[in-house]
Amino acid sequence: MTDLPFHGLPALARGAEPDVMELLRTLPHAVGRFRGNVTVGDRLLEDLGIERTVAVTVGGFVPLPFLVQSTDLIAVIPGRLARPFAAGGSLRILEIPGSDRMPLVENTYWHPTRTEDPAVQALIKDIVA
Repeated sequence: MTDLPFHGLPALARGAEPDVMELLRTLPHAVGRFRGNVTVGDRLLEDLGIERTVAVTVGGFVPLPFLVQSTDLIAVIPGRLARPFAAGGSLRILEIPGSDRMPLVENTYWHPTRTEDPAVQALIKDIVA
């Protein structure tokens, strides 16, 4: 699931349910990049016909909640990363239409000789959880 965090936007402060598609079209975006690769969020917005105005690009998803929570930027952030910020009240998460059909797939790779390594086992457990 891909979620859309917002912070500091007047429409949200009034408690109104925002038009997610309109916000995606009109507000500046913070975008996480992975060596230029296309992300699930990129594909989803493309499928929806959304052309973003990219104001900031950072390496990966992790910096996005920190960046978005102090600005009027919006960002497409995996729900697993965004939810703790929303629980703390610093972000509001709105679902992007169609996000349920584009799951974020996480992978891990390791050398076969490390299969029984406790650190590898802990990482696998965290990813699967």
